[in-house]
Amino acid sequence: MKLLLVSLLVVALGVAGCSSGASMGGSDLMGMVTKSLGLSEAQAMAGLGSLLSLGKEKLPADTFDKIGKAIPGVDGMLKAAADAGGITGPIGDLAGLSGQLSKLGISTDQVTRMVPALTDAVGKSAGSDVGSALAGVLK
Repeated sequence: MKLLLVSLLVVALGVAGCSSGASMGGSDLMGMVTKSLGLSEAQAMAGLGSLLSLGKEKLPADTFDKIGKAIPGVDGMLKAAADAGGITGPIGDLAGLSGQLSKLGISTDQVTRMVPALTDAVGKSAGSDVGSALAGVLK
């Protein structure tokens, strides 16, 4: 049921122009994650949102704000993660997040492979220092 709700959210965000909101420099982060990791758009949206939630929890606010400005659709991804049940409280670390995402059908291997896709995209859009800071908290 939650996956259906997330799917509907992804469709609604697509109508609003946000489902591909992670487009940066001609590359499409959502498309890259769905294709390379074999995830549905709903899973990719919730997974990326969950990783971003961990970043938001651990990074200084001004650093995370740079990510939000560089990657359109961050708010939608954060909401998708919360709505899907990927985030149920303070995350703590990547291991705790992987456990939560497994409930959404996202394996630990897929989470591990999603991290560099996100941090590389952030580094290209917000600057290598911001990408490195995000990578540091997603270890």
